[in-house]
Amino acid sequence: MRTALVLIGDELLNGSVSDTAAAWIGARLAEHGFELGHAQLVGDDLASISDALSVATSRADAVVLTGGLGPTSDDLTGNALARFMRVPLLRNQHLLDLIAARYRASGVTMPENAGSMADLPEGATSLLNQEGSAPGIRVVSDGVPIFALPGVPREMRAMFMQEVLPELLREFLPELRTTFIIRVAIEGESSVAMKLHQWERDLPTSLSVAYLAQLGNVLVKISGTDESEVRLYAGRAAILIGDSVYAVQDQREPSLSLEHIVHRLLSERGETIATAESLTGGGVGVALTHVPGSSENFLGGFIAYSPELKTEFLGVRTALIATVGTVDPGVAYAMASGARRATGADWALSTTGVAGPGWSEAKAPGTVFLAIVGPPQSPSNELEKRVVRLEIRHLDREMVRHASVIHALELVRRTLSGLGNAIGAEDVTYLSKGLDE
Repeated sequence: MRTALVLIGDELLNGSVSDTAAAWIGARLAEHGFELGHAQLVGDDLASISDALSVATSRADAVVLTGGLGPTSDDLTGNALARFMRVPLLRNQHLLDLIAARYRASGVTMPENAGSMADLPEGATSLLNQEGSAPGIRVVSDGVPIFALPGVPREMRAMFMQEVLPELLREFLPELRTTFIIRVAIEGESSVAMKLHQWERDLPTSLSVAYLAQLGNVLVKISGTDESEVRLYAGRAAILIGDSVYAVQDQREPSLSLEHIVHRLLSERGETIATAESLTGGGVGVALTHVPGSSENFLGGFIAYSPELKTEFLGVRTALIATVGTVDPGVAYAMASGARRATGADWALSTTGVAGPGWSEAKAPGTVFLAIVGPPQSPSNELEKRVVRLEIRHLDREMVRHASVIHALELVRRTLSGLGNAIGAEDVTYLSKGLDE
C-alpha cells in the first residue's frame, strides 16, 4: 500500500522551520509495512494545496497532510480540502464546544478566530487532538482516505499514532517486511557500493537494498518479507564490506551508534576512557555521554584549546609546543597521555587540528591529529599508543569538527578491537617516539 505526504507551510519553504515530519512519518509507516511513495512541500496557498492533493491522491492509496489547521489567516488546509472535494466548509457545533472547553480548562478566553478550527468540509469527520486545540480532518476522495493533521510535531505525532495509523492498519493489509541495517564508519558510499556490486547483482528479487550516506557513516538497508533470508544476505554483505562495519542490526532494534559500540567494548573489557580535546571542543565527550549508563566507562575529559591549558592541565611541554605548535602528532600523544595520567582512566583519547576556515601554524584546514593511549597489551610493559593524521578536505568548519569526532570514536573502536587504521587515517605514531608519559 502506497501512501503520500503533503507538508504545508510557507515556513518550510523559506527555511524558517526545518521539516522533520517526512522522516518521522516515513519511518512509522515503514515499521508497519506501508510505503511512503510520494512527498510534497507546498506553501500556504489554496491553489497550491489543492493541486498537491490532486497529485497525491492520484499516486497513493492514502494521503497524510500536515500543517495549516490553526486559527490564523494562513491556516488554509480546511478550506483547501473543501475546495478539492467541491463541497462547502461548515461549522461543526460539537467541535466548537470541544475547542471552547479546552480553552476554559486552560484558563484562557477563547479568541473569536479560534472558532474557525471547528469548520469541516461537508461530509468530513474530525480527528481527536489530545495535545492541542486544532482537530484533525478526515475526508475520502474516490476511495482514497485523506488525513489532515496539525504541523506542530508533538500534536502531529500523537494524532498519527492514535488516529491515523490504527485506521490504516484496519483498512489495508500491509506486507510486513524485515529490514536489516549495516552501519559502516568512515568508508564512503561509492566504495561500499563497489564492494557490494556483484552481491547486489545476485540479490534475489524478493530483497531490496538501499544506501544512505551520512557524514562519516554509510547505512546499507536490506529489506524483504522473509526474515531469515534478509538476515543471511545482510551477513554476507557485511563480510564483503569488511572491518569498517561496526554494527549489523534489525531495524526494529534501537539504533546502534559508534559511541554505543565503544561503550560496549569498554564494558566487555571492564575498562574506562577519558578525553583531551582541542579541535573538537568537547564533541567527543558529548557523543560518549549520549549513551545511557556512560558514566560506567567515561570518566570525563578536558577541553584544552589554548597552549597554556594544554601545558597546565595535560602536562604538554612548553618547549614541545614552542617547537612544533599545537597541531602535531607529538602534542596529540602528550595530550592523551596527560588525560590518562590525570584521570586514572585505562584509555585516553585526544584531538587537535585546524578546523578552518583559514590556515593555522602553516597547516591547512582539515589537518587533524588523533591519539589514543592505553594499558600495555603485551609483556613489554609499554603503553599501547596510536597516533593518526587525517586530511579532512573540502568541508566547512563544523563539518571538519563533526567528522573528527566520528574518526576519533572509530579510532577507539579499532584499537579496542585490534583492527588496522580506518580509510584515510595515516599512522604517524612513530613521530611521537621519545615522548614518554
